[in-house]
Amino acid sequence: MTGRPRLRPGVLWVDVADERVGYDEQAGRLHLLSPVGAAVADLLESGRSVDEAVDQLTGASGRTRGEVERAVHDVLAALAAAGLLQDRPGPAGPGPGGPAG
Repeated sequence: MTGRPRLRPGVLWVDVADERVGYDEQAGRLHLLSPVGAAVADLLESGRSVDEAVDQLTGASGRTRGEVERAVHDVLAALAAAGLLQDRPGPAGPGPGGPAG
């Protein structure tokens, strides 16, 4: 997955220690993000692209870019499978709103 995926609106997220818990009232389900999942979600929600999130986590973790990229893509796949990502990610242009102009 590329671009700037975002968590789906309508899920209440609460940070608990280094994890994140989400409650989807419509589906009546709880979701738990691991510390890695919570870090990925934080970066994406702050407007970073997938590549920017990988770069930042690589620098912070001391792991190789390939290892971090696999972990980020695993988190995104799990979020998508659980229906926790917006149906249509935003454009990959500059800033959270996409290309300027």
